Amino acid sequence: MKLDQFTDWLITPFFGVAVWVWVALPMALILSFAVAYFIVHGAMWFMEKAFEKARKKELFQRTIKPLLSPLIWVVASILFNVVDNFLPIDEKHMHFLDRVEILFHSFAVSWTMVQYLHLLIDGYRRRLLAQERVAAASMMPLVKKGANALVAVLAILFILQNFGYDVTAMLTAAGVGGIAVALAGQKSLEGIFGGLSIALDQPVRVGDFGNFDNKVMGTVEDIGLHACRIRTLGQTVVTIPNTMMNNMIIENFSLRQKFWFKHVVGLRYDTSPDTMRRIIGEFKTMLLKNEHVIDKDARARFLAFNASSLDIELFAFVNAPDYSAFLEIQEELLLSIMDIVKQAGADFAFPTQTLAVDSLPEKLVSSLQKPPEHQQEHPQSEVRRLNKAK
Repeated sequence: MKLDQFTDWLITPFFGVAVWVWVALPMALILSFAVAYFIVHGAMWFMEKAFEKARKKELFQRTIKPLLSPLIWVVASILFNVVDNFLPIDEKHMHFLDRVEILFHSFAVSWTMVQYLHLLIDGYRRRLLAQERVAAASMMPLVKKGANALVAVLAILFILQNFGYDVTAMLTAAGVGGIAVALAGQKSLEGIFGGLSIALDQPVRVGDFGNFDNKVMGTVEDIGLHACRIRTLGQTVVTIPNTMMNNMIIENFSLRQKFWFKHVVGLRYDTSPDTMRRIIGEFKTMLLKNEHVIDKDARARFLAFNASSLDIELFAFVNAPDYSAFLEIQEELLLSIMDIVKQAGADFAFPTQTLAVDSLPEKLVSSLQKPPEHQQEHPQSEVRRLNKAK
């Protein structure tokens, strides 16, 4: 293709706009993002150096750097808006392009607002945790979701307003129709208020491990506006509506301050009283010497004469960071119990039965001494045996 032909092709109208304008628009968009990338990264670099000089680099990493990507979109949308004003586009197509730019601006600004609000909420949550206000801190995930919803509503209203719709009339109509929507979405509203109730009362928090109505056992992964998600021991996810969650019997294992060590050791009935006293004393010493056992609660007592054992109860509370650590401590204590019993020359009991017989009647003794009937030889068999022998 010759240069003149290529030039003619570029100025050829396509849907009422020259071809070179259609080519220039995506190039302008790409160029806007490229320039915005260097502008924002350059500004971030200077700000990072300033924060480093002030010895607040961690603050920069936590509060400003997360805004890098949305700010690139904001700057790119502004640059693209400036560039397209220099392109020869008629009013009809410019009206359409303006609407596209409104969507572009709304997305970029909304993303920036959401990121900024999340940073503020996270900073406030860290402050609450530092003040040990766990109840208020656990509500921050719900506040985040509310902030997302608020920004989304504002963005939609902004878009509708710039598209020429009467937002005031729409809000008035929404107020009238809100009652009908509320009645129709009664279950959804119940779920929302149920989520707020869980966040305020805090029977469980995100990360807690618990037993829910003796039906589900697992770790709370999320407390949403409508339902809670629980990761079970089988690694499946169970979703429970908030309305049901508020009516459940919840056993929260994560709020446990100490673990209960309670075992009954059964010894054989031939264990002497002195051996029992020695074993019980060594059990007490073992519990009191363990650094994880709470001294004031530890005890070992002769509990009962069981059907087939002499029972000793060991009772103590154990300090452990979690259930896995408690199992390790419990294993150590149980092995020590086995060592103590073996060293004392005793043994563990197991279910047995003993039959005590004083005397037997003579008829019963003689019947027991007789061979069974199937072993007694029949007279006819004896005759046949003798005849055969002859």
